[in-house]
Amino acid sequence: MSATITETTTNPVPVVVAADNNSTTSKAHIEDAANDREFQSVARGNRAGTLKLRGIPTFSDPVAKRQWMKEHMAAAFRFFGKKGYGEGVSGHISMRDPILKDHFWMNPFAKHFSTIKASDLVLVDAEGYVTEGGAQLPINEAGFMIHSEIHKARPDVIAAAHTHSIHGKTWSAFGKPIEMLTQDACNLYGKVSVYEDHGGIALAQEEGEQIARALGKDNIACILQNHGVEKQKDMTRVGFEPTPSYDDQEAVKLGIKVDLNLTPWTNSAILP
Repeated sequence: MSATITETTTNPVPVVVAADNNSTTSKAHIEDAANDREFQSVARGNRAGTLKLRGIPTFSDPVAKRQWMKEHMAAAFRFFGKKGYGEGVSGHISMRDPILKDHFWMNPFAKHFSTIKASDLVLVDAEGYVTEGGAQLPINEAGFMIHSEIHKARPDVIAAAHTHSIHGKTWSAFGKPIEMLTQDACNLYGKVSVYEDHGGIALAQEEGEQIARALGKDNIACILQNHGVEKQKDMTRVGFEPTPSYDDQEAVKLGIKVDLNLTPWTNSAILP
């Protein structure tokens, strides 16, 4: 008698990042679209002016705000993973907690960007120790050393990201900021510093302090020479926005192509 094989298929369960407008859970936040001028300036609705982008929410419940931010942080990790910004277990994103201001959320060590969920995020205190309230998993020591010092030096910074993308690492070897080659790169021009004295994996507080100092008070990104890219943003209102990091990665891709075609290798800043 011949063998038979049966297969049962089911529809995938949808992943909900933000509540639908018709969902009762959407009442956990108040729409603030009127103040989101950047969104409204690039969209056109109906003549009555009632058709607008949903905008960025504000919250009356800090716990709901925390959950919303964690969900968007997880989405940022998935975006990074999809774009190939991760390298093995390297790279990290941190987010200041909206309730415990001296605590922040980080990704667990040895978990790839593309698999991270909101429930995987780890809450750490000011000294870098894992606390209750988040996943009970270890974090990357170097990630804490870098991000904690940035959060200390820049109270305006809600989120910081460090990636080991192939293009970011390659561009960092040139030891120069991102050039104004496209209109997207214009958003970064004059706002990216270079840390020339990067000493390798940051396992000491001093290295984190130097990176924070190199980032400065006004820059939105810092290139760690011969290492990678550190990106920060004031995420007080926007939660997580992967677009700026996408912009700098695309800018360095283009910069590498231009340099390889126009710039002699002798002008690069590859350290001996």
